[in-house]
Parts: sequence; C-alpha cells; structure tokens
Amino acid sequence: MAKHESQINAMRIQEILSDCLHLHRHGSEVLMTVQGFRGLRIDLNRQLLGEHKAEVASILSELSGMYTRPCGAPAQDAGIDRHGKQWTGELEMIEKLFILAVAMNLATYVPGTTRSKFSNVVISQ
Repeated sequence: MAKHESQINAMRIQEILSDCLHLHRHGSEVLMTVQGFRGLRIDLNRQLLGEHKAEVASILSELSGMYTRPCGAPAQDAGIDRHGKQWTGELEMIEKLFILAVAMNLATYVPGTTRSKFSNVVISQ
C-alpha cells in the first residue's frame, strides 16, 4: 500500500503569496489589505490574486470537510489535510493560506469557540 503524502505544498502557498504581494508594479488601485486569524496583515494585488484563485481553491479542497460546515473549524487545526496527514506545523503558513483564501472570497472567518483564541474558518462551496 502506497504511503499517502499531503497534496498541500507549503512552499507553493508561499510562492503564490509572494506573487500576489502588492509591490507597486500594477498601481495602488489593485491594493487590498487582508488580516489573518493571528493578526498578520498583508497588502495584496487583486489582479494577481485572481490569477491564482483556482489553484488556491484546489489546495483548500484538500483540507478536512469540517471547514465547509456553517460553523467552520478552528483555523489552527488546518495543518492536517483531509487524509489525516500533516502538511505544516507552522501557524504562520496556515495563516498565509487562509489570508489568500479570504482575499479570494474562498473562505471567511467566523467566531471560534471559547476554548480557542483564534477564529474558525469556513471554506465556501
């Protein structure tokens, strides 16, 4: 039986984020600021976000189905894919994925439980 490896690639998420950073190469009219669930704020280029939307949607589809429920799932638990494999142990990388997803209208933050200091995330279907 083949060992399953996560289809989520943290390096690719970082590449997409870096490509979408607002670097004044397309003018300020395409700027949007998105805040992550831990408070990280990033300025992104709207036009470049659109170019990566399908790929980010595909990445999100590899997360647990709990994230598509109306109440979502804890943002910090997204380091485990839908197959139970860990793709990252870094909260910063999970936050970057959800910053992209929120900026692309693929996900939203909702209040988490009182046990968690972070928001839940709901992935749009």
